[in-house]
Amino acid sequence: MNVFGDLLKAYAEGNPNGLAVVYGAREITWSLLNERVNRLANSLYDLGIRKGDKGALMFHNCPEFVECACALQKIGAVPSPLNYRFVGKEIAFQVDHSDARVLFLEDAWLEEVKAAMPDMPKVEHYVVVGRGEEGMMAYEDLVEKGSPLEPAGEVQPDDVATLIYTGGTTGLPKGVITTYRHYMEHLDGLLAGLLVNLPTIRIPPVIFPVRGGRVVGKILGSKACNALIRYPPVSRFIAKSAP
Repeated sequence: MNVFGDLLKAYAEGNPNGLAVVYGAREITWSLLNERVNRLANSLYDLGIRKGDKGALMFHNCPEFVECACALQKIGAVPSPLNYRFVGKEIAFQVDHSDARVLFLEDAWLEEVKAAMPDMPKVEHYVVVGRGEEGMMAYEDLVEKGSPLEPAGEVQPDDVATLIYTGGTTGLPKGVITTYRHYMEHLDGLLAGLLVNLPTIRIPPVIFPVRGGRVVGKILGSKACNALIRYPPVSRFIAKSAP
């Protein structure tokens, strides 16, 4: 079982040509996203990154952030995102405190990371998107050379999914772990809340990331479906069915 990996694989198989990520002019399908994530995950495994190891991420909101987080999670490693406003001493604190073995970054923060490197002795691999320095690895090189096959490994619901640091408003930031089960329970709560309020909202036509998702989305977002949800006997049934 691979809690997150199996889910991404299912999306890639069920809706391979559906858009997973749109970033300006870049469009990444579910199939391509899963392939790139697999390649990066397998390259990380070849570097010795294993389940429970930490990977620090310093990116803008971009596709590489998604790919790195997903790749780490596919092999059971733990992504730990950094605030992209951090300067050298803040980078050094979080990366060292998290015990990160690999640091991913955009070259926009290259100088700050270089300043922090003497205080990050646990980092074994620096992976850069863009212009790097000698001794650092190019992000696309890792993606290109990795196997596109699903990486091996078991990831269970109670395994750690992320390590996120607090704002540190009353002192130094604190690392907070979340498990996959936490996210699953959060999703359960969101769905329960949606179910209770379903008769009061209008469902728009959406595209679900599964095979036939476009058709399903059109049906659910149709006037007929929305009218059915608001039909008193149906709305009362929905309310009673909610947890």
